[in-house]
Amino acid sequence: MHRNWQYLTIESGMVRLQQKLTRLKHCLKDWNKTVFENVFVKVAAMERHLKEVDEAYDLDPCDRMLVERNWSSTDLV
Repeated sequence: MHRNWQYLTIESGMVRLQQKLTRLKHCLKDWNKTVFENVFVKVAAMERHLKEVDEAYDLDPCDRMLVERNWSSTDLV
């Protein structure tokens, strides 16, 4: 991002700032996708897993399933 910000432009003033901010926006979007990926997809997958664990616990309420259920619910927090 620093290198992108330092990139030389021939424009001056507000036009230069607008170009730099536009390039920065693209860099930040790429960084966000790389680091965080799609948060909504991850949350939906965790919720599905928690539902499956809850159903398994309802069928077999043993200590192992309770621990799995608790770990799955803390992952969502």
